[in-house]
Amino acid sequence: MSNTKILISAVSVALALLGVNWAMTAFYVNRLIDQNDRATTRLLEQFERRMDEKAAQFERRMDENATQFERRMDEHDTQFERRMTESSTQLERRTTE
Repeated sequence: MSNTKILISAVSVALALLGVNWAMTAFYVNRLIDQNDRATTRLLEQFERRMDEKAAQFERRMDENATQFERRMDEHDTQFERRMTESSTQLERRTTE
């Protein structure tokens, strides 16, 4: 074989190896990108689920606090009415004495 044919064969093998290397690298990079996309999607879904749970928990707490506040206000109203009734009764007694 002549030197030219050997050189052409060596260049062909080198180009073939470069092509295989490029294809393997492209496949690996695409696989990493897909894995990253799946991981990102999973993390976003977990975050959304946690935020929904937190929102529901916050809403329950707000409802409980509102109920508790209304109950306390009703108790205060009842106590105020009782005191007003007692005061007016005492005032009536004093005026009739």
